[in-house]
Amino acid sequence: MDVFELRDQMVVEYAVYVQSFLTISDPRLRDSVGDEIESGLLWPEPRIGLNPSFESGGKIDDLADGVILHKECRKIFQIKSDDGEVISPLELHPHQAQAIETARRGVNYVLTTGTGSGKSLAYIIPIVDAVLREGPGKGIRAIVVYPMNALANSQAQELDKYLNWGYTNRRGPVTFQRYTGQETDAEKQAIIEQPPDILLTNYVMLELILTRVDELCLVDAAKGLRFLVFDEFHTYPGRQGADVAFLARRARLACGGDKLQIVGTSATVSSAGDPSRSAYPEAWVDQIEVDAQLGDWPHHWLLGFGNATSTTNERTMLPAVIPRTAVGNSFQLILPATPPAQTALLGASLSSFALDFIVRQKIGGVNLSHFLVKQLPVLVPETYDQPVPWDPGHSVADWHVPLVLELTYTAWDLAPWAAELGYSGPPFAYDEARREQLPAELDACFFHLYGFSKGQVEYAMESFPIVKRHDEVRYGEFRTKRIILESFELYS
Repeated sequence: MDVFELRDQMVVEYAVYVQSFLTISDPRLRDSVGDEIESGLLWPEPRIGLNPSFESGGKIDDLADGVILHKECRKIFQIKSDDGEVISPLELHPHQAQAIETARRGVNYVLTTGTGSGKSLAYIIPIVDAVLREGPGKGIRAIVVYPMNALANSQAQELDKYLNWGYTNRRGPVTFQRYTGQETDAEKQAIIEQPPDILLTNYVMLELILTRVDELCLVDAAKGLRFLVFDEFHTYPGRQGADVAFLARRARLACGGDKLQIVGTSATVSSAGDPSRSAYPEAWVDQIEVDAQLGDWPHHWLLGFGNATSTTNERTMLPAVIPRTAVGNSFQLILPATPPAQTALLGASLSSFALDFIVRQKIGGVNLSHFLVKQLPVLVPETYDQPVPWDPGHSVADWHVPLVLELTYTAWDLAPWAAELGYSGPPFAYDEARREQLPAELDACFFHLYGFSKGQVEYAMESFPIVKRHDEVRYGEFRTKRIILESFELYS
């Protein structure tokens, strides 16, 4: 198929359709409209995009050695023809191989990667491996929850290829069934009487399974559940997301054993490390209107903060430098009439734990209004002119600005910001270790500038319990507090 020829054919057909109900009497207007249609006003030129392939994460044959994966996985996970003949070994992507290794550790995990990158295999392979190791036919070992039936239907077809093709009568050792409300009464009864190893469902049906008397047999069959998977979990917004979170807890209490692993997948792609990637807005505003609203603001970047917040959030004051663009009312702008370097220092000050601790004493609701921000004890510009004791010959500003630049300039769309700070190089690489250490050094300095003692720093950091909890889950300690205190003592 020639996609360009197909596109041209569609354009011609659509043009005939559009013009079929255009009856314009005025010849000048008719000619003008005809010229515009002929020039392609209603259909842009075809867009060509290149999608780079993934690196190899190894072949399934290499992993199915009886140690990493059950040996039967070598037969199951292959590229097969309709008659079950193996066409080629299945080659994994790196994120699939990483997911398999993560699942082996028995921990919960989330996988975010692009559409069509094999997210399903990142949980199906560990599930099948666990069923094979523990023995099939011992009840429901995994429940996979989809946000819509179309995804469950598609996944059922893919599972059939892997789990059944190539086996006698197309019945492999690991069984699965779809239970989404689309089934007949006879099909439902058959599933209840003989539960599969893997159950594919949706979040509404899972709710019903947990509450309806007729499905209590399925709940009993799922006792000691090994995997609870939420596919495409980014599709659950707001209150629905909270409902699904409670559903996960109820499922865990009703079915989960000591080995239960909860897995989430999402097509939302992280942009960390890709300086050319930027957020794609849901709504667009004409650049002329943006410029009119910004008035005589001369810069191609903006400083602002999120005003929807709370003292119970991970952080309360959330400032950011963003490209010059339209913003909603939940992102309040700060447009200081100061040199860019001083604006960078202001942004760093607003980002500090020291000021955030103070913000938590001021805010009483869930909105950080301008009148509250105006009352905050932001350091005056002259503060940054004083020398830093730990780096003789340099002012606080000299020491701060390069760190702020590295932390904020990680994408090309902020090149104007970097240029005004005196930097003309490429965006800084997204280095997670440095993005932990540099903010800690800045925070330690701001604690000194605000006059905190070591004991007061320890007290202030304990007022951020979510930061502490996340650190303890990830590192086994309140790491953020520790490295800030280490820098604080170093700079004393």
